[in-house]
Amino acid sequence: MSKLTSTPHARKRLVRVALVAVALAAGLIGFSEFARPSGSVCLAREDCVTPPPDPNKAGWTKGTTVYYDVSGLPDSVRQQAKDAFAAWTDANKTNGSGVTFAPSDASHPASFTVGVGAADGRPGKTNTSTDANKISTGATTTLDLNNTDFFDSSAEGFGTAILKIMLHEIGHTMGITDTPGDDTKPCGGQTPGGSVMNGQCGVNDRGGNGATKVTTCDSTVIGEKAQYTRPIMQPGGGGSDYSGYYYDPGYGCTPYYWVYYESWDGGKTWEVVDMEYAGCW
Repeated sequence: MSKLTSTPHARKRLVRVALVAVALAAGLIGFSEFARPSGSVCLAREDCVTPPPDPNKAGWTKGTTVYYDVSGLPDSVRQQAKDAFAAWTDANKTNGSGVTFAPSDASHPASFTVGVGAADGRPGKTNTSTDANKISTGATTTLDLNNTDFFDSSAEGFGTAILKIMLHEIGHTMGITDTPGDDTKPCGGQTPGGSVMNGQCGVNDRGGNGATKVTTCDSTVIGEKAQYTRPIMQPGGGGSDYSGYYYDPGYGCTPYYWVYYESWDGGKTWEVVDMEYAGCW
C-alpha cells in the first residue's frame, strides 16, 4: 500500500442513485434477463477507477475458508483487523468467490497472519504464497504501526486506519492490486472511498482516500477472476413467493439482484414486494 499526499475531497454520491434506478428497472421487467439501461449501471465504473486484477494472483480457492491470526497486532487494533476480514467475508457472498475468513483455533491453524514491523517504506505490505495455478495458499501482512508518518493513535482517523489498510492488504490476497493514481494530484486523484485498493492519504488516511468497506468497484474485479464463475439465473422460492437472481450478460459492470414477488391469486399474477441489490461485478 502506498502513501499519498493528503488533501480532503468531497465524496461522490452518484453510484447509489444509479444502482437504485437499475434495480427498479429490473423489477418492472420481471422474470426475464434484462438489458442494461444505457449510461446508468456503469456509473459505478465512471465514479471510481476499479483496481486492476493482479496477474500473479488468482485469489483463494473458490468457496474455501481462510483462517487468520491477528495476535501479532496490539490489542487496541485487533478488532479493526477482524472487522476487515468480516467485511471481505460478507462481500464474498455475492461476488462469486465464496471465500470466508475466520479466526484460527487449535483445530484450524492460520494460513493468514498479521503482525507489526517495517513494510518497505509503506504503511503495510502483504506477502502471498501461491500454487502453480496462482491460487493464494497463504499470506503474511506486516503493518508499520510504529511509524508515525503512517499511523498515530492520538490523531484523527486512527479509529478506522487499521480497518482501511487491512481491507487493502486482504484485497491483495484476493487477486487485485493498487488502484491507479496520479502523483501530481492530491491523494493521487483517486475517488475518495471508491476502492479499498486506494492508497493511504496522509497519517491515518486523514485525506479520506481509503474505503471502510469492500466497494462495488472492488467486487467487480473479484467477480471477473476465472475461478469465480457466476450463475446466469437462479429462480427460487415457492408457494406464494418467488425470487429471481438476475444476470446482465452485457460487458463490464454486471449487476445482480434479488427480486421478491408475492401472488395473491394462486400464482396467476405476481407483485414485486422487495428488491435487494446483490452486487455488481
